[in-house]
Amino acid sequence: MTEPTAGRDPRVRNIVSVGAGVFVGVILLVVLQAANGMAFPPPPGTDPNDPESMRRAMAAMTTPAYVGLIAGYLIATTVACTLAARLAGTDPSRRARLVGLAFIVAGIMNFRAIPHPGWVVVATLAAFVSAMVLGPRLAGRVS
Repeated sequence: MTEPTAGRDPRVRNIVSVGAGVFVGVILLVVLQAANGMAFPPPPGTDPNDPESMRRAMAAMTTPAYVGLIAGYLIATTVACTLAARLAGTDPSRRARLVGLAFIVAGIMNFRAIPHPGWVVVATLAAFVSAMVLGPRLAGRVS
């Protein structure tokens, strides 16, 4: 009987690291956005499935609510990139960048679907890039 090699095969570890990073990051982001939504509830009658309703809700958001949103993006993406770098078989910084890129793409799609103030877009993109740099450092695996 042969031993399983998934834990030792760097290619498998690389794939798992990126998948795990994205998965954990998305779950954490959902939790943090829900907490931000409880701290700063949307206007009554907001329907998250209706794009126009979401546009109105975003227009009514206060600066502290947006800061909470950006903080959630930073925390979730940093945790995701750290996990990917920690689990990577090779080139941990590259794995963190791949995870960060997934969040950037998702963020851009979100910004296209639901308009955000320009400063929020810039700050969020800066948070994603910062997470890609911080993740490997926090994992102690800068490559």
